[in-house]
Amino acid sequence: MKRVAIYRNQLFKSSETFIVNQALSIKKFKVEFVGRETINTSPSPLFDVTTSAADKFQGMHQAVTMSPGKLLRLTKENPPDIVHAHFAIDGLYALQYAKKLDVPLFTTLHGFDVTICRKNLLLSKSPSWINYALFQNRLKRDGKMFICVSDYIRCKALEAGFKEAKTLTHRIGIDTEKYQTNGLEKTSRTIIHIGRLVEKKGTEVLIDAINVIKHKLNGYQLHIIGDGPLRNYLAAKIKILKLSEHIKLLGEMSHCAVIEKIKNASIAVVPSVQAKSGDCEGLPTVIMEAAAFSLPVIGTFHAGIPEAIIDGTTGYLVEERDPVSLAHRILHLIESEKLQQTMGAAGRELIEREFNLSVQTAKLEKMYEAFL
Repeated sequence: MKRVAIYRNQLFKSSETFIVNQALSIKKFKVEFVGRETINTSPSPLFDVTTSAADKFQGMHQAVTMSPGKLLRLTKENPPDIVHAHFAIDGLYALQYAKKLDVPLFTTLHGFDVTICRKNLLLSKSPSWINYALFQNRLKRDGKMFICVSDYIRCKALEAGFKEAKTLTHRIGIDTEKYQTNGLEKTSRTIIHIGRLVEKKGTEVLIDAINVIKHKLNGYQLHIIGDGPLRNYLAAKIKILKLSEHIKLLGEMSHCAVIEKIKNASIAVVPSVQAKSGDCEGLPTVIMEAAAFSLPVIGTFHAGIPEAIIDGTTGYLVEERDPVSLAHRILHLIESEKLQQTMGAAGRELIEREFNLSVQTAKLEKMYEAFL
């Protein structure tokens, strides 16, 4: 069986279950994970995992030099037939590895990797980001295929100088069979918001929206799941606005716990915005997960979000950084459980039709085969 190496500098981040889920659904290739280091343990015993940095010093050296030497030595006995990197920055690091092996390199572009400006990459103090700012043209020239998670990200990739002939839109999708409500009626009056607490997630805008309608929530609470650099600031804002009884900051949770929270919620909100650095979303997985559980989803006209929410049918779309419009749409759903059910059912149908993980992965495997 041919082998595909899934490359990420830092493997198994808790916020990147979409990478693992795609890997688990690959059937025609032996999957292994390769990279510099693991952030968490492998989520499946099915995967071979090879990392090249034994300590922080080695990790820093590899981050600065981009040397694939040790990884090549470690995988010499069973080299992959294809390397598939996630994020353009990691694609640059995987490039020399793939070239030395003389195998094609696929790179999935997810969002910030083609939207954040070069200046902010250089100012980041991250060796990986700085290297990408300086040497990204190597990847654009020598990478075999660039897979964009939404049409929007493909447009941004073309603007960033990726060749049109080497790019295509391919949505990862989710395993719809794992997202079943089993006909149980929802009893939790919960509005769910999930994401790393950074500017582009729009969490502050959502808090402002709840403040607009705080006297009309009719027992509904906003639950915010995630952690990040803005947590203390957002917690202080919730306290200042006296919203503690309406908004709960739950912090980071395991993926299984997050799924249970979504399953029992009534409404999902994804109010993403373009950050001042230029950072944008690709297509947030939480939209697909919430819709698969028949939740109506409110999002923004941002990046790939309109590709997964049909305004007025599966949920609502509002302009970025518009807490008043966002508040009105939340209130509209709060006031009509029937509308929640109708939109939720339409969302489930959309996900089954266009975001089915097994169907999407079968397409990916055909791409692999075409290059072999």
